[in-house]
Amino acid sequence: FSTGPRTIFGLPQIKIAKGSKAGITIFSTEANHMLQEQNIQSLSKNNPFIGQQLNGKIMGIAHHNQLHLNK
Repeated sequence: FSTGPRTIFGLPQIKIAKGSKAGITIFSTEANHMLQEQNIQSLSKNNPFIGQQLNGKIMGIAHHNQLHLNK
């Protein structure tokens, strides 16, 4: 976990515990993906990694008692 940014912005530290709310990113270090411009949701499409195979992949998120998986 990264606690430094939360400290810098004066945000409370987050704990993962049974019964608490969680916002978790599900990440695979074994999956790879090709970064394609049409998949970038930002209005800014200037990324030097477009068209390259990248190591690791966001598989989804768990937030507010909902699971959102990428296709």
